Amino acid sequence: MTASFHMTRGTGPSDLEHDCPCPKEPCGAVDSRRTNPACEQHPASRAKTMRQMHRADQCPAADR
Repeated sequence: MTASFHMTRGTGPSDLEHDCPCPKEPCGAVDSRRTNPACEQHPASRAKTMRQMHRADQCPAADR
């Protein structure tokens, strides 16, 4: 099973994340396994550069 990552196009959740159709995680980023195929920013098939990411199981916004 492939690890899931939370990713963002900016140095933190940005307008790109706010305006795209992908569901957001508590940290404001997009989960790599839950991207919306209609999104122009996040699906791997779009090959856009992600500026920040962290493993979903290490999300700083997760309740620990």
